[in-house]
Amino acid sequence: PIWHSAFLAWLLNPEGSHNLRDFPLRRLLAAMASADLYEDKSKQSRDTMPPLHEIEEADFLNPKVWPDASEKDRQTEFVIDSGRRLDVVATELKLPKSIKRSRLLLVIEIKVKAKEGSDQTKEYATWALDPHLLKKDDRLFGAESNGSQGSLYRALLFLYRPVNSKNPEKGRAQSDAFRNMTYQVLVDDVLGACEKHPAISE
Repeated sequence: PIWHSAFLAWLLNPEGSHNLRDFPLRRLLAAMASADLYEDKSKQSRDTMPPLHEIEEADFLNPKVWPDASEKDRQTEFVIDSGRRLDVVATELKLPKSIKRSRLLLVIEIKVKAKEGSDQTKEYATWALDPHLLKKDDRLFGAESNGSQGSLYRALLFLYRPVNSKNPEKGRAQSDAFRNMTYQVLVDDVLGACEKHPAISE
């Protein structure tokens, strides 16, 4: 749904008008990095993510989000070669006292009362995990950043609403490269924490 994408893009943008800075993005990534995300134990999907200490300590620099209504070239979802559209956050990570900057590509696929298309997340994972991705597409970090030496992390999230809340494993992503998260977990672990943030509650 378009408004789901627009809301998440706004929330996860550290430069968004919500005044929460990088708190929502950091909170979501920390939830994704949890090894026991409601029994979604896919090790493969966590192996491509930044380690938890880097999520907690790093500064998020030069973020770009798709869709972003405030940017003329990013007002819709990110379109890949196949024509499919993705919700994307691309940002640089810099740890304190470190000169090098890592990069993070966060891809989100949203399903509300809908099933995944044939091999949809598998196709997204193939694109996102391509070792030559940055050479093929400089929209993510720009040509200058793409030539830097930092790591490129990928965090792939399948956000969905289970048809049966008692059996949430049904409806998960076909690709093991994706972390699965229900809307309820998003509300409890991310939106709930944002609601209690001093920037909101004061």
